[in-house]
Amino acid sequence: MITFLKSFSVLVLMSHIATCSFGQKILPNNCDSAILTMDALRKCKLDSVWLMDISIKVNYITSLKTQLLPRYRPVRKSISMPEAVLQHVRELKKAYDSVLSVKTDQYEKDMDKNQLYVQPKAYISSFLSFQLFKFYPDVYAILLNEIHLDLRPTTSRQEFERYKRMFDKLIQSIPRALDEKLSEITGQMWKDESRLPQQGAIWPLQGMIAEDYKKKCNIVNFLMWTE
Repeated sequence: MITFLKSFSVLVLMSHIATCSFGQKILPNNCDSAILTMDALRKCKLDSVWLMDISIKVNYITSLKTQLLPRYRPVRKSISMPEAVLQHVRELKKAYDSVLSVKTDQYEKDMDKNQLYVQPKAYISSFLSFQLFKFYPDVYAILLNEIHLDLRPTTSRQEFERYKRMFDKLIQSIPRALDEKLSEITGQMWKDESRLPQQGAIWPLQGMIAEDYKKKCNIVNFLMWTE
């Protein structure tokens, strides 16, 4: 029930943003110096810079969910995996979903507080970014990025190493022929993804990772997607 309500709230938010973007003008913040502290006033006035980012993300998510993912969902459904691979996928996806829920709940609380509760547009921009991790997995962003060792809520070194082992076991369990097939599919998928409208968007929890490692992450994300 909670998951349904969260999903419904995301749908309502995106519908409202779309209406504001294409039917009405999004209102500016009411930054009242008689009410706000100096820091809050400064943040309130700076909030408008996030309007373009919101527009880009709404358009990207719209294209992702109505163009790219519907095209590749039948492909993913057609993939037949050995039971050992399937078990590793499910275990990693369970860890991913659990960590994502805990971390996004905390991020949403922290960012509103850090924004002194007067940057609704910055909040919406970040909120949309975090929802993207629910629409399509990003194992590096949520489990394998070392920033989580320091970013609240922190991941312990022991937990972090466990996620890495789970990831490695999954990769190692994939037969060569299946790995080659998945590499071809995900390679083409992310060529297609790169054509979606997203230039200038700011996405959180990303990092500079080696191309080979990125390809492995793309395969794992693809396998976790519909589980």
